[in-house]
Amino acid sequence: MAPVRGHFEIAPKRIPSQPAVVYRYGPGVGFVAHHDEVTDIERERAQTNGQPVVGGDLTLVVWLNTPDSYGGGELFFENPAQEIKPPCGTLVAFPATRDHIHGVRPITRGERVTLVVRVDAECL
Repeated sequence: MAPVRGHFEIAPKRIPSQPAVVYRYGPGVGFVAHHDEVTDIERERAQTNGQPVVGGDLTLVVWLNTPDSYGGGELFFENPAQEIKPPCGTLVAFPATRDHIHGVRPITRGERVTLVVRVDAECL
């Protein structure tokens, strides 16, 4: 957490009610451009569909397999435009705000496996 603390100038803390989630994306699966900020629409839907609202100030993504084990699957950001497909064990952290639109390019072969954690933060 020290690099996250230094880069964003915040002190991350884990959200006790939100466990880490492992995402396994196979061929044809990706994730459209979106932001991770919780909206009123999500809160309203949660009241009827029973799905939890996953909040937090930062999104942390850790790659659990090597980039040569799958095709496609790049994490992309819209502004500034960039795509990344990092080595296994890499941590990418970004604010869970509307300013950080991102997604995942569709998988073309193999399987992309990542660990995603959302954390709250306290300003330093």
